[in-house]
Amino acid sequence: LPIFGTTDMQLTIDTSKLTTGTWDTSKITVKGSSWAWVEVQLTNPAGTVYTFNLSQYVGAGKLLPHSGLPVSGTKPEFIFVFNGKEYRAATLAAATGGVGAATKVAGATSYTPATVAINAANNTYIAIP
Repeated sequence: LPIFGTTDMQLTIDTSKLTTGTWDTSKITVKGSSWAWVEVQLTNPAGTVYTFNLSQYVGAGKLLPHSGLPVSGTKPEFIFVFNGKEYRAATLAAATGGVGAATKVAGATSYTPATVAINAANNTYIAIP
């Protein structure tokens, strides 16, 4: 297993900016390579924006006790899921409408926006600084 890092990652989805069709937003989850593709349900939006901070879910005593923060230089993949359906375009590439991301290095007081990209596996990802 790779070592854990010290950079937190934040993912957001703004349900008012979804693209590629109609989505059932009654249950919103996110899954990703940094936490073994386990779906984590998102609740308590700020308006139409749901936020996932990895540090809230990984580590001893948390929902994902065997996962940790990503290491600098890695490119963790993720995908949002709406009531069991992955947020993808008709081409099967991950949809990016309304998707945002940021990172927070150890000791920082705020998150820095990160570019959301799509890899060869058609998943969204970010680069960890």
